[in-house]
Amino acid sequence: MSMLRVVLLALLACVAGPAFSAFHLMKIVEVFPGTALRPDAQYVVLQMYNSGQNQVMGHNVQVFDAAGNQTNSFAFLGNVPNGSNQARIFIATADAATFFALTADLVMLPVLPRAGGKVCFDSIDCVAWGNYTGPAGTGDAGINTPFNRPGQVGTIGTGGLVSGRSALRSLGGDGVLQNSDDTNNSSVDFSIGLPAPRNNAAGLGVVPANNCGNGTVEGLEQCDDNNQNNGDACSADCLFVNPFVFSDGFE
Repeated sequence: MSMLRVVLLALLACVAGPAFSAFHLMKIVEVFPGTALRPDAQYVVLQMYNSGQNQVMGHNVQVFDAAGNQTNSFAFLGNVPNGSNQARIFIATADAATFFALTADLVMLPVLPRAGGKVCFDSIDCVAWGNYTGPAGTGDAGINTPFNRPGQVGTIGTGGLVSGRSALRSLGGDGVLQNSDDTNNSSVDFSIGLPAPRNNAAGLGVVPANNCGNGTVEGLEQCDDNNQNNGDACSADCLFVNPFVFSDGFE
């Protein structure tokens, strides 16, 4: 092999390397809109599905309204240290970091629109929910049908993000994030579940305790009517029968 060819191959490796090991092999895996008690405790979690995806400096988490207009963008000011396969990145409001006792990797503002909107990580991945009617996007950033869209079979409440619950990406039977877990259809890829935030240091957020039935809205509760009876607007689990009928935490 000639010296010129060796040099050219080395240069090609230097140019091509970052494209395959930088920041783009990750997905949005969780979106949390806050609670009845702490509506500003919002966060988004990114997760890598290959190693070396921690070079996020200068890249953005973007928030869009229901019409598809970008309303906010939060830029990483530096890389995150942990680039392990399956490592996560916790983008959270100051209130969410306090609420879950978990240090944020990037601080955002409480601007997630509950009724309908979209969050993207650059043009790498997006998720939309509720009454979002903006552009569907293409490729890995495509959303097809929004998650928990009003009027769909299985819709919770009147749709959108649900107080005290996360929109969680389905990771398949093995629980390991892979590129194939993303069908580019938010209604298929996400479901409602309990929040489980992790940051880049692998710390797990602590969900605040609650005592359902004591008449005080606590933790992840949507309501608390001083009993644990079903048959009224506040269920035995302190969840609204229709999560969007009330907004003050009480019947």
